[in-house]
Amino acid sequence: MDNKNRINLIGAVIVLVIGFFLGSFWAENKFLRNNQATPTGNTPSVATPTPPVFDLAKVPAITEDDHLLGNPDADIILIEYSDFECPWCSRFHPTMKEISEEYGDRVAWVYRQNPVPSLGHLQAQLSAEASECAAKIAGNEAFWALSDKMFENASLLVEKNQSAGPALTEEKLLGYSASVGINIQAMQKCLDNKETKDLVAEDLAGAKTAGITGTPSTVLITKEGDGELIRGAVQFEQLQAVIEKYL
Repeated sequence: MDNKNRINLIGAVIVLVIGFFLGSFWAENKFLRNNQATPTGNTPSVATPTPPVFDLAKVPAITEDDHLLGNPDADIILIEYSDFECPWCSRFHPTMKEISEEYGDRVAWVYRQNPVPSLGHLQAQLSAEASECAAKIAGNEAFWALSDKMFENASLLVEKNQSAGPALTEEKLLGYSASVGINIQAMQKCLDNKETKDLVAEDLAGAKTAGITGTPSTVLITKEGDGELIRGAVQFEQLQAVIEKYL
């Protein structure tokens, strides 16, 4: 074989070898890309938390320590879990007052604490403790009077799409307390010493046990023990429709 033919043969072999390796490299890359784009059935999935399930039977029973407005022997009791700094709670508060006026002795209203600082409600815990201090210092009527005052002032900011927090500072709470006849010195002492912190924690624990999340959340309970959970700031007509099912 002359030199020219030998060189041509060697060149052809080199081309074939290079082509083989390039083809193998392309096939391997394609395989890897396909495997990355299409996860196999063995790929571990990320677990998503299961939301708590509401259990009517686990709602704490109403006691003398609860803040009840209306007839304790009413056909229906609405237990509201709420947060003074929650904007939807501010909107819902007048609805609950309207229901109370509409149904009189047939429907009672119980307010329980469910402050949610994790949502940025930095004054929620303080406000809850202040309302409990009001009850401790001057009784149930003082609790409702101060609660109304807090929601009224918070709603003024909420209507302007502002945070309710500035309406619920300690200075503001002391002013509201004085306006409804609560001794300011007693309120200051109660807040400073965290005298009602455990009462708020008890309501929070009860809500968690029953699977209640979010505010406002309202539990409807009849004398027979039937009922349901009403989530969110529903309108008067919506709440009325639920009540009528049980009367």
